[in-house]
Amino acid sequence: MSYATIVEGLHERFATVTALKVILDHEPTAVHATPLLYSILDGFERRVDGLTVRTVYRTVHWLLIAWQDSETAEEQLRSLVDAIAQAVEAEPKLGGKVRPGDAQIVSGDAGWATVGNTEYRAVGFRSEVVELSGYLGLRR
Repeated sequence: MSYATIVEGLHERFATVTALKVILDHEPTAVHATPLLYSILDGFERRVDGLTVRTVYRTVHWLLIAWQDSETAEEQLRSLVDAIAQAVEAEPKLGGKVRPGDAQIVSGDAGWATVGNTEYRAVGFRSEVVELSGYLGLRR
């Protein structure tokens, strides 16, 4: 497994949320359609215990919603908050991309984001993906 494979699996899950118009694996410099969701690495922890490596990947997935009309933006946000978390919950193995281990949305923070001089209503969803693998260091 790799972090790239994990992001691919997460994005496959997010694609099941039909209201999302755009899903990116990088921070955009311009937004052409909303709702948009993009993912960036937040960090990871790697622990070796005997012959097992436990890696926890943390990713932030930013949801951007157009904010011309605050009532419409909040209505869209309310419909997507649970849908995004439930998309990952529905398949925590990410279609077999994480085995053994699992993925979950663990938290989210709402706020505002500016992209290309335009302000958007935003939610930063944090995911954690636990991956277990064999330790390669003893094979040398």
